[in-house]
Amino acid sequence: MESGLPRVRKRDGRVEEYIPEKLVVSLIKNGLSPSAARAIENEIRGEIADKHTVSSIELAYHALSRVRKQGETLYQSWIYYDINHKRRRTDYEIKHILDKDIEP
Repeated sequence: MESGLPRVRKRDGRVEEYIPEKLVVSLIKNGLSPSAARAIENEIRGEIADKHTVSSIELAYHALSRVRKQGETLYQSWIYYDINHKRRRTDYEIKHILDKDIEP
């Protein structure tokens, strides 16, 4: 694990190391370019670096809020992937946070 990075508390309660490439790959699978995905991961890493543990929902919030700012189509692509491939509704889990953060 890279020095200074938190551990990630998964939805099922497990705790694992934060692996930056997992987030980058997820962002790329959802339509971002590799350079945009790395830039977003770097921003998020800067925000979470001082934490001991971060939840996977908090990471999703940081990622989705940035993806949504890049375009609604990319955001909807993430949601579609989440629903149809991962069989979960992250958008519902963090919707109240995203809507409050994104609206002008």
